[in-house]
Amino acid sequence: MASFSSRGPNVVVPGLLKPDITGPGVSILAGWSGTGPTGLDIDTRKIDWNVISGTSMSCPHLSGIATFILARRPEWSPAAIRSAIMTTAYTTTKGTQSPLLDSANDKAASVFDYGNGHVDPVAALNPGLIYDISPDDYLDFLCAVNSTSAFTNGITRSNFTCASNQTYSVYDLNYPSFSALYDSSTNGSYTATFKRTVTNVGGAGTYKVDISLTDPALVKVAVTPETLTFSEAGEKQSFVVSATLGSSPGADAKSQGRLVWNLSGLALRQCIELGYHRNVKRFHLRTNLLRLELRKRAFWCAYQMDCAASVNLGLPLTLPIQEVDAELPLDIDDSAISETEVQGSPRTSPTGPPTTVSHALHQFDIRCIWARIYAVFYSNVSIENSDKEKHQRRVQTFRRELDDWMARTPPEPRRAAVPLTVFSNMEDYKLTYYETILFLYRGQLTDKKDQEDDVFLECAQAAASICQGCKRLYIGKPINYTWSTLHLLFLAGLTYMHCLWTSSAVRRSVRVDNVSTIFTTCTMLLAIMAERWEAAAPYRNLFEALSARTMAMVVDRNQVDRPVFQPSSLDSNEPNMEDMTNWASQIADDNMPDAFGSLLSGIMGDFGTEEEASGFYDSLWNF
Repeated sequence: MASFSSRGPNVVVPGLLKPDITGPGVSILAGWSGTGPTGLDIDTRKIDWNVISGTSMSCPHLSGIATFILARRPEWSPAAIRSAIMTTAYTTTKGTQSPLLDSANDKAASVFDYGNGHVDPVAALNPGLIYDISPDDYLDFLCAVNSTSAFTNGITRSNFTCASNQTYSVYDLNYPSFSALYDSSTNGSYTATFKRTVTNVGGAGTYKVDISLTDPALVKVAVTPETLTFSEAGEKQSFVVSATLGSSPGADAKSQGRLVWNLSGLALRQCIELGYHRNVKRFHLRTNLLRLELRKRAFWCAYQMDCAASVNLGLPLTLPIQEVDAELPLDIDDSAISETEVQGSPRTSPTGPPTTVSHALHQFDIRCIWARIYAVFYSNVSIENSDKEKHQRRVQTFRRELDDWMARTPPEPRRAAVPLTVFSNMEDYKLTYYETILFLYRGQLTDKKDQEDDVFLECAQAAASICQGCKRLYIGKPINYTWSTLHLLFLAGLTYMHCLWTSSAVRRSVRVDNVSTIFTTCTMLLAIMAERWEAAAPYRNLFEALSARTMAMVVDRNQVDRPVFQPSSLDSNEPNMEDMTNWASQIADDNMPDAFGSLLSGIMGDFGTEEEASGFYDSLWNF
């Protein structure tokens, strides 16, 4: 950061972060007047170009970049262009993790120095989401800063007046940055709330929020909802950011951070555009060994994340597996790869010691199995060409592949301290194994025509193992829960209940105390998640209500088939259908996948009336 650059904060409106962006302004080769210092014709000290520094150099760079974006995106408003420039800026030295430095003091620069960061014109062409602002939004902003009628009318050239019965907030201007000002006398109880709306300018996909703070103890930030799903370009979604003062601050205390909406599909699409999903031999691409390995790793990391997210959310895969022929990375330590050669031989035996990439390769393998399962059983083509015998053969083939994958699991690496992630944890591999079993048989669980006891027994066992595995993996450990953990646990619990309601063979095979243990474990884990994450509360409430009714059914039948248990004998204090429908609607707002809907509707149909079950199912999808 140049020492002469204008700095923040915004003293006029502290709730609006300034500056916005930083552009190139130091030692710029620029056109010169061609006139000598004296201006006389006899003065030969004339040049047409000069190296200049100043904000007058940065301004034309940013103006030119805005014009460049407008030429490529003519439908974007000026506010949309500014948003694209701001949200794609970088705050570290290009290509490294070193922070931008302030040349005035040689210390790390802050948001009051560079705003959102240094402009990246190429990235600005594809921001994914933009914060657009309409003229009416600016009128509300003028009202929020208590502008006089004369001032407002002078700007708008109209007789606009602020509504006396409406509350305006500077925090609600749809700006692509956030700035909260706290009074130093505030006793840790103030919360600043920002309302924002983003417009999707990319393809369909689901974004998940990621927040990083320099001092999370000073300010706690929450975003609702934490995921945004878009089905097409131009679609808008809103979210709310709450920034709460966590402790009594000093006079000059400040905390900064970044709020990023991550889309794994965007990374995958960029890999596709670069041809990373294709085998380099097909194109006779000339590149060194190091770049080739980086190319393969970039693609497979993006693909496995996209595949996992798509399957969990019930979305189609961004790239069908049949379109992929890229080679997997070499199973060899990073230190053995140079730009020109590989020193030593890659790992080929599952019994050999794992390398630095062995566990990543194992994750890539299981996502490839998921992608093929999706293509065979859940795509439109597979549904239209279903054949029972062929279906069973394919299921058996995938089951053998899955068992073989589990048998090839690399040994868990030794760690000097308690692990902070589930990656390469043997317990997590087991969860993935059981989750894949549920994914493989899910269609058969909800198919009322051809229901096989063996499938229900296996899925019930897999679901129970997931509940117990989550308990071993997370209880008493410093590993944080994630959205995918909530999804897996809730899906396993629903599957276990569905098997109990649907299959008499499952009911005969289980003991009442074991069923109670599974339900208690799931409820306890969901309750802990709900304490730390408000969005998990409806999952906990709904599961607790459903498991109570299922437990009553199991006890009532006593593992013997009797007429279906009627809810009339339930305690009047238990949640009714309206409560459960409300909780299901809240879950739907957090992007419930298809698997939840089919299992929930089946369970509700088991112990509710047909009309109630139909209304419950409809509520799942009215969002």
